[in-house]
Amino acid sequence: MIGPEEGGAEFPQEAFRNSPETVPEGACEAATEEILLLRKRIATLLTERPRAVRLPAELEQRFEEETGDERSRYLVLRNLVALVLINFFLFSDRFMIPDMMVHARVVRLGLITPAGLAVTLMIRRGVAPAVREFFVELITVMSGLGVLYLVLFSRHPNAVYYHHGLILVLAYANNVVVLRFRAALAVSVLLSLLYIGAIPFFAIPLPLPVAAHYTLSLVATAGITLLANHGLEQGRRYSYLVGLRERLRGDALAADNTRLAELSRLDPLTGIANRRGLLHHLEEIWNDSSQRPVGIVVADVDFFKPYNDCYGHVQGDICLKRIAGTLRAALRHQGDLVARFGGEEFVVVLPGTSADEAFRIAERMLRNVQELAIPHQEGGDSGVVTISAGVSAGQREDGRPPLEIIEQADQALYRAKEAGRNRVSCLDPPAASASF
Repeated sequence: MIGPEEGGAEFPQEAFRNSPETVPEGACEAATEEILLLRKRIATLLTERPRAVRLPAELEQRFEEETGDERSRYLVLRNLVALVLINFFLFSDRFMIPDMMVHARVVRLGLITPAGLAVTLMIRRGVAPAVREFFVELITVMSGLGVLYLVLFSRHPNAVYYHHGLILVLAYANNVVVLRFRAALAVSVLLSLLYIGAIPFFAIPLPLPVAAHYTLSLVATAGITLLANHGLEQGRRYSYLVGLRERLRGDALAADNTRLAELSRLDPLTGIANRRGLLHHLEEIWNDSSQRPVGIVVADVDFFKPYNDCYGHVQGDICLKRIAGTLRAALRHQGDLVARFGGEEFVVVLPGTSADEAFRIAERMLRNVQELAIPHQEGGDSGVVTISAGVSAGQREDGRPPLEIIEQADQALYRAKEAGRNRVSCLDPPAASASF
C-alpha cells in the first residue's frame, strides 16, 4: 500500500508541524513588511545621506541600543586615561605656574578627579545614553574651565605659555573621547568664547598679537578637531548601517532557506507533511524517545480510485484535503504529526503513545472522517467516503528501525482492508479490529 508520493497544484499555506504556539500569519506578514521598509530606509540613507552624523530617530535609537554598551566601555577607559593625564600635569604646574600650585591641586585633585571618577563609575554601572553623554560633556567643560582658571589668575611669567592647555582639552574631547558631534560643537564654541572673553582679565596681560595668536590657534584647533569628529561620527553610523543592512540580508536569506526547507517537507496539495517531512520528523522523535513508545497509524482512503473515476480528480483533491484536515484535527499535542505518504495514504506519528492508545485515536479518526459525510456512490454500504487504518507502536530500545514500525502498521492496514474496510486493525498483541 505504501506507494510513491503524489502532489497537486495548490500551494501550501501552513506548516505541517502541529504546534499550538504557531505565530499568526498576519503577525509574520507585518514583521516581514516592517523589515522590508527598514531595509529600504537603510538603502536610502546610505545613498542620499552617507555623511550623516545623526540617523532618523528610530535608527538612532537602534544604533544606541546595539552599540551603547561598547560606547560605555570606551568612555570608561578614556575617562580614566584623561584623569591620569590631568593629574600628570601637576608636575608641569610646579614649573609653569608655581604661584598657583595650591589651586592646581584643588582643581585637579579636589574637583575634576572626584567628578571624573563619579561619572566613570556612573557610566560603568549603566545610565541612559543622554545622561551618559551629558556628564562626559560636563567633565570636558570642567577640565577646560580648570585650565582657564589657573592661567587666568597666575602671575608667574611662564603662565603666558600655558594657554595651549585648552587645545589639549579640545583635541582629547573631540577626537579621543569623540563627543557626539553636536555636543563637541557646543563644547568647542563655549570654551573658545570663554577664552576670548577672559583675555582682558588675565593677571598677566597678553600683548594683542600674542592674544590673537592664541585665539587663532584655539579656534583653528576647534575647527580641525570638529572636522575629524564629524568624520568619526559619520564613519561609525555609516559602518553601523552597512553592518545592519548585511545582517538583515543574512536574516532574510536564513529565513528563506528555512522556509524552503519547510516547503520541501510539505505536501503541496494538503499542506501537511509529505514523505520527506514524515521521515525527518520521525527521525527526530525516534532519537528523543528512547524510553517512550511511538505510535504509528497508517490510514488509506477506501475505494478512492472509484471515487476519482466517478467524481473527477478535482473533487478527489478536495476530498483528500478535507480528510487531511480531519486527521490533523484529531491530533492531541505538539509533536504529533500527520503526513501524506503517497496518493490517498496517510501516516500519523504519535510520540509517547502505546499501541492501544494509538488504536483508540485511529478509531476516532475513522469516525470523524465518516462524519464528514462526503458522498461516495462506489463506497460500499455506507454511501460516504471512509478510511481504513493499521496501527503499530515501538521504541528505539526494541532495536527496530522506525520504518519497520510503519511497515508493521501497513500490514495491519492490509488486514483491515481484507476484513471489509472502514475499520482499524492492529498486529501488536492484543490483536484488535474495529469497524464502523
